[in-house]
Amino acid sequence: MNMTLDYNQFFGTYSSSNMWNGCCTTPTFYNTWDQTDPRFKDNRLKSVTGFNLGFLVGQQYSPAGVALVTKDGGRPLIYTPEFSNNNSAEEQGVRVVKYAPDPATTYPGASQNDVQYYRLADAYLMRCEAKFRKGDIAGALADINTLRAKRGVATYAQSALTLEKIYNERGYEFYWDNSRRNDMIRFNTYCAARYEKTTETPAYKILFPVPLTAYDADRNIKQNPGYPAFQ
Repeated sequence: MNMTLDYNQFFGTYSSSNMWNGCCTTPTFYNTWDQTDPRFKDNRLKSVTGFNLGFLVGQQYSPAGVALVTKDGGRPLIYTPEFSNNNSAEEQGVRVVKYAPDPATTYPGASQNDVQYYRLADAYLMRCEAKFRKGDIAGALADINTLRAKRGVATYAQSALTLEKIYNERGYEFYWDNSRRNDMIRFNTYCAARYEKTTETPAYKILFPVPLTAYDADRNIKQNPGYPAFQ
């Protein structure tokens, strides 16, 4: 949460010094959403924090309901989907607050509830994907629809289920959970050009380079293909 909110979006024990005004999501991912999905927006803490949980877009407000302005010029703090990696205005980019903050925490610089190790939803979607890839469409459908029914969104008909829908469902369920890179590799989207990345990534970069510290510990280790060899 601290990484994504604007400097002026402070509340409770959180001050402007805790906010970095940095991370946002891309318009590409934002536009895949059905915005009636309850995972997209949740207002349960808005009276205390001033903002909704989920995706923050449009005019932002203080807990008292006052329309906020940017710190660097007093423009209305209106989050927009578009941004630039090279030169963005303070208010550009849809922000994300997935896990509810505690306004009374004594640790406003470090959230205590935003690291997940196991998710039952992940077990359902892993099994769904495996079944779909081996041709068990009915089994895959049962798994994804179990999850979607639990989330209160429309279920799929068997004829409508595709790998792209499974990929998107993983995005809806696990956004901001640090798992998207692995999903992109598995669904063959990681190397493709995308928003603010105009060229394809060479396939060898799916593997990270072996760090020099590993080579220093064992000189028999070879560097992964595509990267400069150890000297």
